[in-house]
Amino acid sequence: MIVNHWDVPGRVGDSMTWRCLARRGMLHSETESFDQLRLRPGTELVHDPADAVEELLYVVSGSGRAEDRPLTPGSVVLAPHDRRVVVTAAADDELELLVVRTMPAEVSDALPARVPQLPDWPVGTMRAAAILGQHEVSVIDAPIPAPRPGQVLVAPLVVGLCGTDLELLHGTATYVRDGRTTFPHVFGHEWVGRVVAVADGANPRIKPGDRVVGHTMLPCGQCRSCQRGVRNGCAALREVGLYDQQGAAAEYISMPAHELTLVPHEVGDRAAALVEPAVTVLGGFERAHVTPGDRVLVLGTGTIGLLAVQLAARTAGVVDVVGVADGGLELARAYGARRAFRPGQAPSGGYDVVVEASGASPAFAEALRAVDIGGRVCAIGVPAAPVDRVDAADLVLRGISVHGIRHGLDHYERALALFAGGVLTEAGMITDPFPLADVARAFTELENADRKYPKVALVVED
Repeated sequence: MIVNHWDVPGRVGDSMTWRCLARRGMLHSETESFDQLRLRPGTELVHDPADAVEELLYVVSGSGRAEDRPLTPGSVVLAPHDRRVVVTAAADDELELLVVRTMPAEVSDALPARVPQLPDWPVGTMRAAAILGQHEVSVIDAPIPAPRPGQVLVAPLVVGLCGTDLELLHGTATYVRDGRTTFPHVFGHEWVGRVVAVADGANPRIKPGDRVVGHTMLPCGQCRSCQRGVRNGCAALREVGLYDQQGAAAEYISMPAHELTLVPHEVGDRAAALVEPAVTVLGGFERAHVTPGDRVLVLGTGTIGLLAVQLAARTAGVVDVVGVADGGLELARAYGARRAFRPGQAPSGGYDVVVEASGASPAFAEALRAVDIGGRVCAIGVPAAPVDRVDAADLVLRGISVHGIRHGLDHYERALALFAGGVLTEAGMITDPFPLADVARAFTELENADRKYPKVALVVED
């Protein structure tokens, strides 16, 4: 797609420049243009009625205010042609806006030449499931993401929910506490979808109709960590459905083409929706150097724990499991666990690798107790509170290695191959997905500790 760039001088002062992307022909009217702009911290955008233009401003990222109204990602501001509206970026945050501008024909005729259309990229609004505030979730209307070079528009099919989504709903997630996540928030970071449209500059392997899974972490590729090959430590990291990137619980999601992995036809939609947690398990096994013959203990029988049991049963020596739910322990035995224990019952020093997948604070101490001399602890679960009773001297003197697992960014294709080859299975793992309209009921099921299946999911129905 040809994009015309130009600078519009300073109605908002020298501290900010508009970078306008004229994309005529992609909207409904010959008198509309589509712009993208970024306000630097503390600067203002003034909508002047003297211009005789009506503008619809959609907040992509950042925060600020429109008059006395706070702005967060997903906010929409209507600036009528006959009223002055001032939008101000927060003092410590950039504000990125998408602007649809409707103007008289004589103004439209003065714009740069028409650019090629993307006829398959829809415009307008879409339905999205959003967390509106603590303990409040609903389906809202949101703007369909606009096309950008290198981006792909995907229609999600199945979206998995996890404990992090529940923490977002309760307002207890780290991302909410530190201000990275604001409401309303479109969640969903475990998902599979079908490609709808592809913008210029995207990976030519990705085509409309393809099924894809989206990566959760979107690193910048430019910072020191990315350049050193530590992409999950990116200084400018965005995470789909968590912060700085709309989630997949919507009719459409726009993703960088290189952050999508094609789903082989042997892998169904429900299995593909489990790929995101599976890559974290694969990243943990790689860090802990799990090898044939290792004795593995998995703490926890949620989605991560049961995927770890499946993988260990087929790649290690033996695997045991610790859990609190009868159904989870029964599933673990079906997936290949040799023995099932209640918390505190696993033998001390009996394992070469312990995978802590529960997130329960006492479980970390149990992992250190159960691991053998020279063993490895793979910490995937995130405790909600500090861990007590950790004997650092014991850890040192027994030569225990502890690995904190920050996702499995490089393992999406491998995880899909394991599902395709039957090493991993979704059987018994995932509910019949709830329709998007029943998102509140889906979260109620997610809060039910006695539910039959560990993974609750949504289906984005037509």
